[in-house]
Amino acid sequence: ALLALVRRRAVVAEVYDAMDAVADLAVTSLERADRTKASKTMLAFLLTYPMGKKRRKHHLGQLLRGLDYAYEEGRCAALDSLAAALRALPARDVEDHADAFFAALAARAANEDAAEALRRVRGTLATLLRRLSDDARGACRGRLASWLREAAKREDRLENFSGAEKLRRLRLCGARVAEAFADAGDAR
Repeated sequence: ALLALVRRRAVVAEVYDAMDAVADLAVTSLERADRTKASKTMLAFLLTYPMGKKRRKHHLGQLLRGLDYAYEEGRCAALDSLAAALRALPARDVEDHADAFFAALAARAANEDAAEALRRVRGTLATLLRRLSDDARGACRGRLASWLREAAKREDRLENFSGAEKLRRLRLCGARVAEAFADAGDAR
């Protein structure tokens, strides 16, 4: 019923609130079919439902929140939803939110230990990078280079295990994001 309201573009304030719950369901539901249905509803909502910039930013941010879900199955569902959105959203929306998408995916790349989820992170990052203009992709590449330079600077100042682990994660992030650049066809 909610999907029908979204597709008809029936502007009802409660739909916006309901989509918060739908976004959570797309990640947290125990049933794959429910996660898939919620993800499709969320994507239809993002693509067709009228909303201002602030509300669009909020709902796009919901796609990113699922990336930190405690269970791998939910993180994979969030990554699948985000990848589908990145493929379907207008280029302008992808460009406008590229920094947030890139930062969240890079953080997930650095902290993901599950092989299947990591494969999806890499694929979703590559999808993002393919959708970006040369300038936006260059900005992401510059951000990656900055992280790697910071890692090199920090190496001399490590005083404890916690610092060493952070450095290892930063390097891992750099390597994994660089792989996604290569997957996207950006060998610079």
